[in-house]
Amino acid sequence: NTSNPTIEVPIITKTSAKSNVNTKKLDEDEYLKWFINMEPMDQEQEMHKIKRSIGSFYTLGRYHDALHSALRLESVVKETIGESSTVYASCLNNIALMNKMLGNNDAALNKYIDCIQVYEKTVGKNHSNYAASLNNIGILYRTMSETTKGLQNMEYLKNAEDALNTALNIRIDLALNKELSNSREALNSAMNLAMVTRLKPAVTNVSNSDIN
Repeated sequence: NTSNPTIEVPIITKTSAKSNVNTKKLDEDEYLKWFINMEPMDQEQEMHKIKRSIGSFYTLGRYHDALHSALRLESVVKETIGESSTVYASCLNNIALMNKMLGNNDAALNKYIDCIQVYEKTVGKNHSNYAASLNNIGILYRTMSETTKGLQNMEYLKNAEDALNTALNIRIDLALNKELSNSREALNSAMNLAMVTRLKPAVTNVSNSDIN
């Protein structure tokens, strides 16, 4: 079921003697209005709650539910923190990942591209977040190549190689500048790049035989 679920939110009723907490079911639009009217500290707690739910659903393999939560987080971050932030870019990355897990590769690619554009504007290209987004795009292109043949397959593998190679170079540069966590990330990009490189000769031979 891919329909948007209702969201249960706490409704606090205060009296002179005590406070009662009940729950109310809201649709997405009602939820957003409810969120906007919250105090900033409460908004922050709610965003952390949504983020935790994304991780929980992802771990359980409930990717539709994780996608709904990711879309909800994107909408509240857009309304509060804004689109020109690394937090918003992270939201786009989560949406892309869940679409990828659901097999919605075109939707995933569009969100990854949106994500990397936000990172480019906020932190620049020589940054670990930008490199991570490129790495994700490269892996997605490799995945997309698995279901295609001929020239389309070659195009996807070329795009994967370009993205992973650029991500690798950025991560190597960051590692050399004492950001040691990027050494492990550079190795990850190198391994993915090697996988793509191994696939290319076979594709080239098939394509050449087709032409002949």
